[in-house]
Amino acid sequence: MALSFSLRSLTSVVLLAVLSGPSLATTFRLVPLDLGSGWTMTGTVETDGTVGPLSASNIVSWSIDVTSATGYSWDATNTSDFSQSVLSDGQKLYVPTSPDGFSDGGVLGFYGSVYDQVRVADFSGAYAAGGVALYIKGSAFDFLDLGQPNGFLYEAADVDPFDNGLFVLRPVTFLDGTTLKGTVRTDGSLGVTTFVDWHVRVEQTSTFTFSPSNSTVKIATGLSTDGRRLAVTPTDEYGNGNAFEIGFGTFDPTLAVLADFTWLPEGQAGYISPFGMFTVSPLPLNTDGDYIVAHVTGTFETVPSAERILLGKGTLGNVASWSSPDGDARRVCKFFVPSMTAPAVRIDLDFPTDRPVPVAVSLDLTVRAVQAGSYVLRSSLFDQTQGSFVTIIPDTHVTTSYSTLTGAAGGNLADYFAIDGTASVRLEVRQTGPGAAMLPCFEFDAARLVITE
Repeated sequence: MALSFSLRSLTSVVLLAVLSGPSLATTFRLVPLDLGSGWTMTGTVETDGTVGPLSASNIVSWSIDVTSATGYSWDATNTSDFSQSVLSDGQKLYVPTSPDGFSDGGVLGFYGSVYDQVRVADFSGAYAAGGVALYIKGSAFDFLDLGQPNGFLYEAADVDPFDNGLFVLRPVTFLDGTTLKGTVRTDGSLGVTTFVDWHVRVEQTSTFTFSPSNSTVKIATGLSTDGRRLAVTPTDEYGNGNAFEIGFGTFDPTLAVLADFTWLPEGQAGYISPFGMFTVSPLPLNTDGDYIVAHVTGTFETVPSAERILLGKGTLGNVASWSSPDGDARRVCKFFVPSMTAPAVRIDLDFPTDRPVPVAVSLDLTVRAVQAGSYVLRSSLFDQTQGSFVTIIPDTHVTTSYSTLTGAAGGNLADYFAIDGTASVRLEVRQTGPGAAMLPCFEFDAARLVITE
């Protein structure tokens, strides 16, 4: 089905359009697609601002990037350590340059064969004057003149703050945009050091952009928007598959396939050209049965639609009490705990969304303890891919006065949202010291998930 609109909301939109004149153009950011084999598709689509069903004529502009990444890797399984005179102070790795432009300096590099090697920095032999970074992988190769002065310590890597002995290489970018990066592990010695493991990679990316100057909307059926989401309904009322594609001329089959249900019933999206096809399938549908192609960028809030009190007992309020800081608080009291170390209260909340494409996710929580005591609250967001909760608000003291706690999620933010768009938050309150009540209670006046797309 197409994106649903209530009669009242649709009437309001139409009335607003009549009163305010022509609609303003709306820019939607595409749901990023990982097409595999180093290919990705990202970008934007702009409409004329129409809300409801759309046709090709409503699409006024687009900028769609198809990017391919080619990479080569070297590690301890396929190369040997070629380095010499590399120094470590425990915080950085240094490669000495030539003292005079003729004598050998240091080398940080790894060697498999003449046609399979990488040198992060080489100030020896023919490269003594200034030094180079280079890689060779069969017929693929490149080098970069580092241009370093004589008698200098070239900083090549920084220690990982969470893993002594592991150093992160400072990226080296070649003139064609290829980037060399990776990690090396030393034996822990200071001064001249040796490597016990390494993972070095070079990546080259190339991007082609579809725009109105080189392409047209080839097909746009089953396309609609509610003003924030751009969606394609898989089939029309007669069961025919819908599609949204942008591409070249009649005799060039190069296409940015934003959604296509005409060939595969489960849908596909990606990039098709005379030289190859990189697509993903099936396409995930939302609860309306639509595939979301793109979202308007911006920030929105969502409040809990369901709660599960896993430890404790609800004594005041209900699910609706979580929606706003209005004094109608949800009170949950300690009731039964399975062990001395278990939280006094544990609550899981479900936040509905329409499967956003987030660039930031945070939780705002308003809470207080009803009785005096020593308590801390922890909040976690469920990672759908790992099947575990990730802390976003670490242990924070809760007093008898309301306070608003905020925590932000990290990592791949899309992993926190299920196929239907649901995000789940866990709240836990633990007693860390004396309390004025055997069965303390806690009031939650608001919980809001803030999502920036």
